Amino acid sequence: MIREPPDCFQWYDDRFKGSINPNLEKERGTPNLDILSSPRRIFDYLDSKVAGNDEMKRTISCAIYSKYALNIAGGHGLFIGNSGTGKSFIFSVLSKIVPVVEMDSSQMSASSYKGTCRITNGLDLLCEKTNSYSPKGIVVYDEWDKLLEKHGKFGIEGEVLRLMDGGEVFIGPDTPSPFNPNRLCNCKDVTFFFCGTFATLGRDRPKHSLGFVTQEPDTKNKTLITKDDILESRGSLVSSEFLGRLSFIECTEPMTADKIRYVLSSEKYSPIAKLSEKYHIQLNLTDDTSERLCTLGEHYGLRGVTNEITRIINQRIFEDETISSINI
Repeated sequence: MIREPPDCFQWYDDRFKGSINPNLEKERGTPNLDILSSPRRIFDYLDSKVAGNDEMKRTISCAIYSKYALNIAGGHGLFIGNSGTGKSFIFSVLSKIVPVVEMDSSQMSASSYKGTCRITNGLDLLCEKTNSYSPKGIVVYDEWDKLLEKHGKFGIEGEVLRLMDGGEVFIGPDTPSPFNPNRLCNCKDVTFFFCGTFATLGRDRPKHSLGFVTQEPDTKNKTLITKDDILESRGSLVSSEFLGRLSFIECTEPMTADKIRYVLSSEKYSPIAKLSEKYHIQLNLTDDTSERLCTLGEHYGLRGVTNEITRIINQRIFEDETISSINI
Protein backbone atom coordinates (compact mmCIF):
# COMPACT_ATOMS: atom_id res chain seq x y z
CA MET A 1 0.00 0.00 0.00
CA ILE A 2 1.84 3.12 -1.24
CA ARG A 3 0.82 6.47 0.19
CA GLU A 4 1.73 9.93 -1.07
CA PRO A 5 4.33 11.34 1.35
CA PRO A 6 3.37 14.68 2.98
CA ASP A 7 5.53 17.73 2.36
CA CYS A 8 8.65 18.71 4.30
CA PHE A 9 9.98 15.13 4.34
CA GLN A 10 7.73 14.18 7.26
CA TRP A 11 7.09 10.88 5.52
CA TYR A 12 10.29 9.25 6.75
CA ASP A 13 9.67 10.01 10.45
CA ASP A 14 7.74 7.22 12.22
CA ARG A 15 6.66 9.73 14.85
CA PHE A 16 4.66 11.68 12.29
CA LYS A 17 0.93 11.52 13.12
CA GLY A 18 -0.52 13.88 10.56
CA SER A 19 -3.00 13.22 7.78
CA ILE A 20 -2.31 10.11 5.71
CA ASN A 21 -3.18 11.89 2.49
CA PRO A 22 -4.35 15.53 2.58
CA ASN A 23 -5.96 15.12 -0.84
CA LEU A 24 -8.48 12.55 0.35
CA GLU A 25 -12.01 13.86 0.54
CA LYS A 26 -13.03 14.79 4.08
CA GLU A 27 -16.28 12.88 3.81
CA ARG A 28 -14.52 9.50 4.05
CA GLY A 29 -15.37 7.90 7.36
CA THR A 30 -17.28 10.96 8.65
CA PRO A 31 -19.87 9.94 11.28
CA ASN A 32 -23.55 10.81 10.82
CA LEU A 33 -23.92 13.22 13.75
CA ASP A 34 -27.69 13.51 13.42
CA ILE A 35 -28.28 9.79 14.04
CA LEU A 36 -25.56 9.72 16.71
CA SER A 37 -27.27 12.44 18.78
CA SER A 38 -29.08 9.89 20.95
CA PRO A 39 -28.90 6.14 21.62
CA ARG A 40 -32.58 5.84 20.66
CA ARG A 41 -31.91 7.29 17.20
CA ILE A 42 -29.03 4.88 16.69
CA PHE A 43 -31.25 1.98 17.74
CA ASP A 44 -34.09 3.11 15.45
CA TYR A 45 -31.65 3.30 12.54
CA LEU A 46 -30.34 -0.22 13.19
CA ASP A 47 -33.86 -1.51 13.77
CA SER A 48 -34.99 -0.12 10.41
CA LYS A 49 -32.49 -2.40 8.68
CA VAL A 50 -32.03 -5.41 11.01
CA ALA A 51 -34.75 -7.73 12.29
CA GLY A 52 -34.46 -9.07 15.84
CA ASN A 53 -31.41 -9.04 18.11
CA ASP A 54 -32.90 -6.05 19.95
CA GLU A 55 -30.62 -6.47 22.97
CA MET A 56 -27.53 -6.45 20.76
CA LYS A 57 -28.80 -3.38 18.91
CA ARG A 58 -29.49 -1.58 22.21
CA THR A 59 -26.04 -2.43 23.55
CA ILE A 60 -24.31 -1.23 20.38
CA SER A 61 -26.44 1.94 20.32
CA CYS A 62 -25.42 2.88 23.86
CA ALA A 63 -21.75 2.11 23.15
CA ILE A 64 -21.71 4.20 19.95
CA TYR A 65 -23.56 7.09 21.61
CA SER A 66 -21.09 7.13 24.52
CA LYS A 67 -18.20 7.12 22.09
CA TYR A 68 -19.32 9.82 19.67
CA ALA A 69 -21.68 12.05 21.68
CA LEU A 70 -20.03 11.82 25.11
CA ASN A 71 -16.43 11.17 23.93
CA ILE A 72 -15.99 8.28 26.35
CA ALA A 73 -13.11 6.03 25.34
CA GLY A 74 -13.22 2.25 25.41
CA GLY A 75 -16.59 0.52 25.18
CA HIS A 76 -15.06 -2.74 23.96
CA GLY A 77 -17.42 -5.69 23.74
CA LEU A 78 -17.72 -9.40 23.04
CA PHE A 79 -20.59 -10.79 20.96
CA ILE A 80 -21.35 -14.50 21.13
CA GLY A 81 -23.57 -16.28 18.66
CA ASN A 82 -23.75 -19.05 16.11
CA SER A 83 -23.05 -18.34 12.47
CA GLY A 84 -26.01 -16.82 10.65
CA THR A 85 -27.53 -15.00 13.63
CA GLY A 86 -26.93 -11.55 12.14
CA LYS A 87 -23.80 -10.29 13.89
CA SER A 88 -21.94 -9.32 10.72
CA PHE A 89 -25.01 -7.73 9.15
CA ILE A 90 -25.50 -5.39 12.12
CA PHE A 91 -21.93 -4.15 11.78
CA SER A 92 -22.39 -3.74 8.04
CA VAL A 93 -25.40 -1.50 8.71
CA LEU A 94 -23.50 0.35 11.44
CA SER A 95 -20.71 1.13 8.98
CA LYS A 96 -23.07 3.48 7.12
CA ILE A 97 -23.04 5.96 10.04
CA VAL A 98 -19.62 5.47 11.69
CA PRO A 99 -16.25 4.17 10.44
CA VAL A 100 -16.22 0.37 10.87
CA VAL A 101 -13.58 -2.13 9.78
CA GLU A 102 -14.41 -5.85 9.92
CA MET A 103 -11.61 -8.40 10.09
CA ASP A 104 -11.67 -12.20 9.79
CA SER A 105 -9.63 -13.25 12.83
CA SER A 106 -9.43 -16.88 11.73
CA GLN A 107 -6.80 -15.90 9.14
CA MET A 108 -4.69 -13.77 11.48
CA SER A 109 -1.32 -14.54 13.00
CA ALA A 110 0.50 -13.23 16.03
CA SER A 111 3.52 -11.05 15.32
CA SER A 112 5.85 -13.90 16.23
CA TYR A 113 4.27 -16.18 13.59
CA LYS A 114 4.58 -16.15 9.84
CA GLY A 115 1.54 -14.81 8.06
CA THR A 116 0.22 -11.95 5.97
CA CYS A 117 -2.64 -10.85 8.24
CA ARG A 118 -1.92 -9.25 11.62
CA ILE A 119 -3.99 -7.91 14.48
CA THR A 120 -2.89 -4.40 13.53
CA ASN A 121 -4.15 -4.72 9.93
CA GLY A 122 -7.56 -3.59 11.14
CA LEU A 123 -6.03 -0.39 12.49
CA ASP A 124 -4.24 0.15 9.19
CA LEU A 125 -7.56 0.01 7.34
CA LEU A 126 -9.27 2.25 9.91
CA CYS A 127 -6.53 4.85 9.52
CA GLU A 128 -7.09 4.80 5.76
CA LYS A 129 -10.84 5.10 6.20
CA THR A 130 -10.66 8.02 8.65
CA ASN A 131 -7.60 9.61 7.03
CA SER A 132 -5.87 9.85 10.40
CA TYR A 133 -3.22 8.08 12.47
CA SER A 134 -5.33 8.83 15.55
CA PRO A 135 -8.51 7.25 14.16
CA LYS A 136 -11.92 7.32 15.78
CA GLY A 137 -13.93 4.28 14.82
CA ILE A 138 -14.73 0.62 15.32
CA VAL A 139 -12.64 -2.45 14.54
CA VAL A 140 -14.58 -5.73 14.55
CA TYR A 141 -12.69 -9.00 14.92
CA ASP A 142 -14.97 -11.78 13.70
CA GLU A 143 -14.21 -15.46 14.43
CA TRP A 144 -12.18 -14.33 17.43
CA ASP A 145 -12.53 -17.73 19.09
CA LYS A 146 -10.94 -19.40 16.06
CA LEU A 147 -7.87 -17.21 16.47
CA LEU A 148 -7.56 -18.07 20.17
CA GLU A 149 -7.92 -21.78 19.40
CA LYS A 150 -5.17 -21.56 16.78
CA HIS A 151 -2.59 -19.48 18.65
CA GLY A 152 -3.69 -19.64 22.27
CA LYS A 153 -4.49 -16.65 24.42
CA PHE A 154 -0.86 -16.12 25.39
CA GLY A 155 0.24 -15.85 21.75
CA ILE A 156 -2.22 -13.18 20.73
CA GLU A 157 -3.93 -11.53 23.68
CA GLY A 158 -0.88 -9.56 24.74
CA GLU A 159 -1.04 -7.68 21.48
CA VAL A 160 -4.74 -6.93 21.63
CA LEU A 161 -4.67 -5.89 25.31
CA ARG A 162 -2.32 -3.05 24.40
CA LEU A 163 -4.74 -1.94 21.69
CA MET A 164 -7.71 -2.09 24.09
CA ASP A 165 -5.79 0.05 26.60
CA GLY A 166 -5.51 2.80 23.98
CA GLY A 167 -1.78 2.45 23.44
CA GLU A 168 0.32 3.40 20.45
CA VAL A 169 1.40 0.72 18.00
CA PHE A 170 3.24 0.65 14.70
CA ILE A 171 1.16 -0.24 11.67
CA GLY A 172 2.11 -0.81 8.07
CA PRO A 173 3.93 -3.36 5.93
CA ASP A 174 6.08 -6.21 7.26
CA THR A 175 8.95 -4.91 5.12
CA PRO A 176 8.73 -1.10 5.24
CA SER A 177 10.52 1.14 2.79
CA PRO A 178 11.14 4.91 2.59
CA PHE A 179 8.07 5.23 0.37
CA ASN A 180 5.91 2.83 2.38
CA PRO A 181 7.03 3.09 6.00
CA ASN A 182 5.50 1.94 9.25
CA ARG A 183 3.51 4.56 11.13
CA LEU A 184 2.65 5.06 14.79
CA CYS A 185 -1.09 4.69 15.38
CA ASN A 186 -2.81 6.01 18.51
CA CYS A 187 -5.62 3.67 19.62
CA LYS A 188 -7.19 5.84 22.33
CA ASP A 189 -10.33 6.53 20.25
CA VAL A 190 -10.69 3.04 18.76
CA THR A 191 -13.35 0.67 20.07
CA PHE A 192 -12.85 -3.04 19.53
CA PHE A 193 -15.70 -5.55 19.13
CA PHE A 194 -14.96 -9.28 19.18
CA CYS A 195 -17.32 -11.91 17.75
CA GLY A 196 -17.36 -15.69 17.81
CA THR A 197 -19.36 -18.84 18.44
CA PHE A 198 -17.02 -20.19 21.15
CA ALA A 199 -18.40 -23.63 20.31
CA THR A 200 -15.47 -25.41 21.96
CA LEU A 201 -16.74 -24.24 25.33
CA GLY A 202 -19.95 -26.16 24.64
CA ARG A 203 -18.03 -29.28 23.69
CA ASP A 204 -15.97 -28.99 26.86
CA ARG A 205 -19.00 -28.94 29.14
CA PRO A 206 -18.97 -31.95 31.48
CA LYS A 207 -21.62 -34.59 31.00
CA HIS A 208 -24.02 -34.91 33.92
CA SER A 209 -24.69 -38.43 35.17
CA LEU A 210 -27.28 -39.93 37.46
CA GLY A 211 -26.54 -43.45 38.68
CA PHE A 212 -25.42 -45.58 35.74
CA VAL A 213 -27.10 -43.34 33.12
CA THR A 214 -25.14 -40.58 31.40
CA GLN A 215 -27.07 -37.83 29.67
CA GLU A 216 -25.63 -37.36 26.20
CA PRO A 217 -25.69 -33.88 24.67
CA ASP A 218 -28.40 -33.06 22.16
CA THR A 219 -26.61 -33.32 18.83
CA LYS A 220 -29.65 -32.17 16.86
CA ASN A 221 -29.40 -28.59 18.10
CA LYS A 222 -26.46 -26.22 18.18
CA THR A 223 -25.13 -25.55 21.66
CA LEU A 224 -25.91 -22.02 22.76
CA ILE A 225 -23.02 -20.50 24.66
CA THR A 226 -24.00 -18.07 27.39
CA LYS A 227 -22.29 -15.16 29.12
CA ASP A 228 -21.82 -17.36 32.19
CA ASP A 229 -19.99 -19.94 30.04
CA ILE A 230 -17.54 -17.27 28.93
CA LEU A 231 -16.96 -15.95 32.44
CA GLU A 232 -16.48 -19.45 33.84
CA SER A 233 -13.94 -20.23 31.10
CA ARG A 234 -11.55 -17.45 32.12
CA GLY A 235 -8.05 -18.75 32.22
CA SER A 236 -8.69 -21.33 29.51
CA LEU A 237 -9.77 -19.92 26.14
CA VAL A 238 -10.00 -16.30 27.29
CA SER A 239 -8.02 -14.64 30.05
CA SER A 240 -9.20 -12.63 33.02
CA GLU A 241 -7.18 -9.67 31.71
CA PHE A 242 -9.12 -9.72 28.43
CA LEU A 243 -12.51 -10.10 30.13
CA GLY A 244 -11.66 -7.29 32.54
CA ARG A 245 -11.26 -4.85 29.65
CA LEU A 246 -14.69 -5.60 28.17
CA SER A 247 -17.56 -3.21 28.84
CA PHE A 248 -20.12 -5.87 27.96
CA ILE A 249 -20.64 -9.45 26.80
CA GLU A 250 -23.70 -9.95 24.63
CA CYS A 251 -25.28 -13.13 23.24
CA THR A 252 -27.13 -12.93 19.94
CA GLU A 253 -30.56 -14.45 19.46
CA PRO A 254 -30.63 -17.89 17.81
CA MET A 255 -31.97 -18.05 14.27
CA THR A 256 -35.25 -20.00 14.34
CA ALA A 257 -37.80 -21.00 11.73
CA ASP A 258 -40.33 -18.62 13.31
CA LYS A 259 -37.91 -15.71 12.99
CA ILE A 260 -37.22 -16.50 9.32
CA ARG A 261 -40.97 -16.81 8.75
CA TYR A 262 -41.51 -13.38 10.31
CA VAL A 263 -38.76 -11.80 8.20
CA LEU A 264 -40.10 -13.29 4.97
CA SER A 265 -43.59 -11.93 5.68
CA SER A 266 -42.38 -8.48 6.75
CA GLU A 267 -42.47 -5.57 4.30
CA LYS A 268 -39.75 -3.93 6.37
CA TYR A 269 -37.18 -6.73 6.42
CA SER A 270 -38.09 -9.27 3.73
CA PRO A 271 -35.35 -10.04 1.18
CA ILE A 272 -38.16 -10.74 -1.31
CA ALA A 273 -39.00 -7.04 -1.66
CA LYS A 274 -35.33 -6.04 -1.85
CA LEU A 275 -34.53 -8.64 -4.51
CA SER A 276 -37.64 -7.70 -6.49
CA GLU A 277 -36.44 -4.12 -6.63
CA LYS A 278 -32.88 -5.15 -7.41
CA TYR A 279 -33.80 -7.44 -10.32
CA HIS A 280 -36.90 -5.48 -11.42
CA ILE A 281 -38.92 -8.69 -11.20
CA GLN A 282 -42.14 -9.44 -9.34
CA LEU A 283 -41.43 -12.28 -6.88
CA ASN A 284 -44.18 -14.43 -5.42
CA LEU A 285 -43.27 -16.80 -2.59
CA THR A 286 -45.26 -20.02 -2.34
CA ASP A 287 -46.09 -21.63 1.01
CA ASP A 288 -43.99 -24.73 0.27
CA THR A 289 -40.91 -22.68 -0.60
CA SER A 290 -41.46 -20.46 2.41
CA GLU A 291 -41.35 -23.46 4.76
CA ARG A 292 -38.30 -24.85 3.02
CA LEU A 293 -36.53 -21.50 3.41
CA CYS A 294 -37.46 -21.39 7.10
CA THR A 295 -35.79 -24.77 7.61
CA LEU A 296 -32.76 -23.61 5.62
CA GLY A 297 -32.54 -20.42 7.66
CA GLU A 298 -32.23 -22.33 10.93
CA HIS A 299 -28.89 -23.70 9.73
CA TYR A 300 -27.52 -20.93 7.48
CA GLY A 301 -29.24 -17.78 8.68
CA LEU A 302 -30.92 -15.05 6.67
CA ARG A 303 -27.86 -14.77 4.43
CA GLY A 304 -28.35 -18.37 3.36
CA VAL A 305 -32.04 -17.74 2.70
CA THR A 306 -31.24 -14.70 0.56
CA ASN A 307 -28.61 -16.62 -1.37
CA GLU A 308 -31.06 -19.44 -2.09
CA ILE A 309 -33.70 -17.02 -3.39
CA THR A 310 -31.03 -15.31 -5.52
CA ARG A 311 -29.99 -18.69 -6.93
CA ILE A 312 -33.56 -19.40 -8.00
CA ILE A 313 -33.91 -15.96 -9.59
CA ASN A 314 -30.69 -16.34 -11.56
CA GLN A 315 -31.75 -19.79 -12.78
CA ARG A 316 -35.07 -18.43 -14.05
CA ILE A 317 -33.39 -15.44 -15.72
CA PHE A 318 -30.97 -17.80 -17.43
CA GLU A 319 -33.94 -19.71 -18.85
CA ASP A 320 -35.74 -16.51 -19.91
CA GLU A 321 -34.02 -13.14 -19.57
CA THR A 322 -37.27 -11.29 -20.40
CA ILE A 323 -39.19 -12.78 -17.47
CA SER A 324 -41.04 -10.19 -15.35
CA SER A 325 -42.63 -12.37 -12.67
CA ILE A 326 -41.37 -15.44 -10.82
CA ASN A 327 -43.25 -17.80 -8.54
CA ILE A 328 -40.69 -19.18 -6.15
